[in-house]
Amino acid sequence: MKHVFEIAGLVPFLAVLTHDDLSFWERMLEKWGIGLIGLGLFVFLAKWTAKREENLQKARDEREKESQTERVALLARNNELQLELLKAINTHAKKAEDLTREATLANKDNAAAMRMLVRKMKRPCVNPIDDYGAETYPGSQEQ
Repeated sequence: MKHVFEIAGLVPFLAVLTHDDLSFWERMLEKWGIGLIGLGLFVFLAKWTAKREENLQKARDEREKESQTERVALLARNNELQLELLKAINTHAKKAEDLTREATLANKDNAAAMRMLVRKMKRPCVNPIDDYGAETYPGSQEQ
């Protein structure tokens, strides 16, 4: 550990000495070399990022295609179900119309039967309301 501090103090001095000993072309090569290495790293990172982005875009496109296929299938199924629903609605509407028609006919038949009954009996079917009307019904006698 003691030697590390001794060497650390000499590093700037050695760097200055060695830097002064370099010729012009060696210094230019050192600077351009550092720049070229930096440029090479920059190009490598740019290509790597572009390739990564391209792969991510392909994955997004693939997921979008799968989603679109699923969407189309779901819309087709939805259309089928809506057609079935419309058929069921039409069937129920026809049944309701038939039931209404039958109920109207039954109501007319009941009215006709009541009219015939009244005509045959030659009197109204309803007893007049009076004091002696209560005596004719055994369950309605007062105690």
